[in-house]
Amino acid sequence: MTEQDRFFVFFGVWVALGLASALFIWRGSPEAKRAWFPRLSVLTGVLFVSFAYWVMPHPPVLYLLIPATAFITFLNIRSTKFCAKCGAYHQSFDWFYKVSFCRKCGSERS
Repeated sequence: MTEQDRFFVFFGVWVALGLASALFIWRGSPEAKRAWFPRLSVLTGVLFVSFAYWVMPHPPVLYLLIPATAFITFLNIRSTKFCAKCGAYHQSFDWFYKVSFCRKCGSERS
């Protein structure tokens, strides 16, 4: 399989994963979102590093790619919250100020 073919497989899987994630965020229950979002984020990070190495198999690339992907995944999990009442997706990068209500339904957040 050529490098170009590998890229098209990578791109196709990435688009499918993006669509499935969007559907999950849009239609999933609040409990499922809270339970599965961290797992899916880690899985996505591992999948990204694996595909990047498969498309471009040079071990030195992993020295930068693995820590960067792990850091981005950590920040994504830490900054993403879901409303307990309506399941709305909230992402906040302000670590010093916590929002105490849902921006969609107005209910108090825990």
